Amino acid sequence: MPNVLGKNGVAFIQLLDIQRSVTSIAKDIKDLEKVQTRVRNNFEHQRTDFSIQFPYRSVEKANGIVIEIDGSQHSSPEQVFLDTERDKIVAESGWHNTLRIKTSEFGTQQFINKIQNILVPAINNDYVKYCIKNFVKPIWETEQGKNIIQICLIPFAVARLQRAMLEAIANGRLVLNEKKWTIAILERDVPCAQLAIDDLIKITEALSSLSENPLILPIIELSIFSTQEFIDSKYQASNAKPISEFNSTKHFDLVIDVSVLERFNNSGNIASNAYDVITIRSIHYKDTKRKTVTSELIKYRPFCVNHNESGVWIVEDVRMKEGLEYLLKSLFRKKNFREGQLPIMHNALQCKSVIGLLPTGGGKSLTYQLSALLQPGICLVVDPIRSLMKDQVDGLIRNQIDSCVYINSTLQGEEKRKAMRKLASGEVQFVFISPERLQMEEFRNLLNDMFDKGLFFSYCIIDEAHCVSEWGHDFRTAYLRLGENAIKYCKTKKSESHSFIRINSYRLL
Repeated sequence: MPNVLGKNGVAFIQLLDIQRSVTSIAKDIKDLEKVQTRVRNNFEHQRTDFSIQFPYRSVEKANGIVIEIDGSQHSSPEQVFLDTERDKIVAESGWHNTLRIKTSEFGTQQFINKIQNILVPAINNDYVKYCIKNFVKPIWETEQGKNIIQICLIPFAVARLQRAMLEAIANGRLVLNEKKWTIAILERDVPCAQLAIDDLIKITEALSSLSENPLILPIIELSIFSTQEFIDSKYQASNAKPISEFNSTKHFDLVIDVSVLERFNNSGNIASNAYDVITIRSIHYKDTKRKTVTSELIKYRPFCVNHNESGVWIVEDVRMKEGLEYLLKSLFRKKNFREGQLPIMHNALQCKSVIGLLPTGGGKSLTYQLSALLQPGICLVVDPIRSLMKDQVDGLIRNQIDSCVYINSTLQGEEKRKAMRKLASGEVQFVFISPERLQMEEFRNLLNDMFDKGLFFSYCIIDEAHCVSEWGHDFRTAYLRLGENAIKYCKTKKSESHSFIRINSYRLL
């Protein structure tokens, strides 16, 4: 194909995705409910031969292109019918009409004409144009462009490296009780290895300062191999070596080959004497679903004391306070805790039920959000007003915490079912509901099924808890049974109940 495409062929090949699932294309259909049965019955496990998706629509108003290679088996009437149905699904998803090439056409002028004709809209797409331009003349050839690409892409590379390291630890590829880890990282483009390891050590130290069972990482003996373009970068480690000096015969506990710009299409396997090798590349589209890992709750060390039971809380463990402040800066971009936040978090992280009472704007939401992020479980938040649910979700998303949904009457049809499926499968860590939803049998059954499947809760947050007051104008009868329902349905791994009650600065009568 590169030869057929001419001088742009090599650049274009990187944009082609291989074996993309048909269902991932069909999700873009506006009226998805009507075609779901067709997709599920006929194409749920089928994949396209080649595809390219545009991140934004061009003048042609198309989402992408699918190319199918048909052998002789596609000549039967039954297969022709299925192929036609599948092509309709692709077209209804807003993609160009599928290009089908018979294997018997390979090497012919007809084959060349088909490829060139279907790729005209692709080559004219702005996204493809920029990709080809950057491939032929890389942006890092100028000092300004080099700096821009590093500022934009280094955070992605660092996050992916850290994710790979954590998965290696979780899967036993890296053993925690070893004295030393020997790790080699091959940077195919932007520098990231030293930054990722240094930050991972800081995060581990911050978490260890909070835990009763501190996690101490082994000494990390890090070898970094960089491409020539970035070996002299100001973000690069001083001991980085050219990638050509990587010795495949040397033993490492782990080798990580990382690139943000490359796709898996162009990646070969590394020959290495390492115990394990992890390859990190950019994907063409989101192909996996996130799942919250749930386990037994972590009981953190106490760090506050109620001074003479006077109601004045004093932070006794400065190291723990510093650890929490580091996490606060990293996750929420805030420098310091406000008055009253740390005592609330102290009790929450101790796995105790707690009532949080702070002035309006005092940061009550942050106390439960950070506490929940420090526990391996799903957090159920009960809000009495639909607009409050949306505000809370929007606030989390602004902080790049997008593993959250709300479920209320503003969601209709497939939108509500999608949110329920995300909760049921553990794709979200924060879920916002009304107090009445905990009284619905369907929702209770869902929560019970989650427990049976090994998905556990960390906290049940009762927001606007003043609504329980029968003397107040905001009284909600559903609040009277919230405690009982939380204990019964929001189960931790050991079936214990931990609630976090958030009250606004209302005067309680």
